[in-house]
Amino acid sequence: IGSWSQVYSLPTVAVNLVLLRDNKVLFYEDGNTPTVWDYVNSVFYPVTTNANLFCSGHASLADGRILMVGGYGGDSSHIGIADAEIFDPGNNSFTTAPSMSYRRWYPTATTLGDGRVLVTAGWQTTEHSNAGIPEIYDPTPNSWTKLAAANNPFETYPFMYLLPNGNVVHVGGSEYPTITESLNVVAQTWTTIDPRAIDGGSSSMYLPNKIVKAGSASDSQQSGPSSNTTYVIDLTQDAPLWQQTPPMTF
Repeated sequence: IGSWSQVYSLPTVAVNLVLLRDNKVLFYEDGNTPTVWDYVNSVFYPVTTNANLFCSGHASLADGRILMVGGYGGDSSHIGIADAEIFDPGNNSFTTAPSMSYRRWYPTATTLGDGRVLVTAGWQTTEHSNAGIPEIYDPTPNSWTKLAAANNPFETYPFMYLLPNGNVVHVGGSEYPTITESLNVVAQTWTTIDPRAIDGGSSSMYLPNKIVKAGSASDSQQSGPSSNTTYVIDLTQDAPLWQQTPPMTF
């Protein structure tokens, strides 16, 4: 059922890729390569930005603009940057937003139910100098707020999902396996859901409150071969825990 398109040659590596409105996507590798792709008409539009977006985080705002946070500083003393850029698909242009309080390389940005964006993790000055204090961007006043009481310095590109109750769950990360815990954004408190560090180098919320993770994160740290294991968790249960499911073929 269905069919595949022809093969397309992209002008850069799509390290970050986000769906825009009107049958277009924005992708980039670093600050020199942002590109809008009109995939219906097979047209690429290069765009310019003021920050090095290499391994930044991104999230959609309610009006269709895209917030990019963090990126690469390019030197050994400050590998993360605190920059924030907003892309407007209406005119294919970036504007500079106020900077975050912390430098972040490999952060995750998560859109909240009220339209604000939660930013977590990211290396600051050296590898593993994790920015543990989350920050929230509010597009209405165009400003940032630190969640100082929610300090939790977990590793890079964490998998963060908004739950129906307004909390945000952290189920792992692209670099290291971690425990599963949820953040009450209002109270700025973390609650452990599953204390086991169940590995999974990718994840997805396939239904509300239900998440799958697969493969392994340890491969990127050169600690051994990758894995074909899969797990699911149902956060509607009274005491939710990851349950192992049949393995992938590869």
